[in-house]
Amino acid sequence: AGLGILSLLAGRYRLYPAGFIEYVAPQWQVFLMFGILLAYVLLHLLLSGLLRRSRLDSESWAATAHAIYNYFLAFMPLILFSAAALWLFRAGDSAIRAVLLTEIFAIVVVTLFREGQILLSKYSPLQTFLYLCGLELIPLAALVVPAVVL
Repeated sequence: AGLGILSLLAGRYRLYPAGFIEYVAPQWQVFLMFGILLAYVLLHLLLSGLLRRSRLDSESWAATAHAIYNYFLAFMPLILFSAAALWLFRAGDSAIRAVLLTEIFAIVVVTLFREGQILLSKYSPLQTFLYLCGLELIPLAALVVPAVVL
């Protein structure tokens, strides 16, 4: 449900500024956004399975692998409330877009910070950094690069 809501918001306020989306009929853009977000989730799940560290107990591994989803669900009421409040007060689309992008950025920062805390309890800072690059930054780069290039 969260991906569907985010897809609707991303389509309405153009949170994903890839040029190729303009070539898709407006009624199909939400489905395209849902597919893009689903691809991110699947890539994240694949990498979390491939990059599982041996010294990390199952509870810590689950906490790091699912942190982005937990924080996304925790922030979802804030995202919906802020979008609705700004819309009710007739804020412009660019203002709503800026607020939503800031909230999404906050989710990513909180997730990286928390995962870093968990991983630092078992690994060196270099290993933690490399693990976070593999688990979080590769899927995020897979989202950002097509938006910038295409």
